Amino acid sequence: APSLGWKEFLPTYFGPVITADPPVGVNEQIPAFLLSAWDAPVNGQYRPSFCIGEIDSGTLLFPKALLVNGKLKFQTT
Repeated sequence: APSLGWKEFLPTYFGPVITADPPVGVNEQIPAFLLSAWDAPVNGQYRPSFCIGEIDSGTLLFPKALLVNGKLKFQTT
C-alpha cells in the first residue's frame, strides 16, 4: 500500500474527493512522532527528534519549528 512517506499514515481511501465533514470526535496520541531526522536544515547531523503527537478533533497538531543558532528547535506546550 502507498504510505505517503510514513507507514503510520497509510491512506485508507482512493477515489473522488468526499465532501462530508471530517469526524470531529477523533482524539488520539501518536507515542513516537518523528519531528525531524536532522538537527539542522543545512549540513545537519543525523539526530532524530521525537515527541508525542496529538490529533485533536481530527486535526494533527504539530509543534512550531524554530531555528536557533542554525539548529532546529521545536516549540512544545
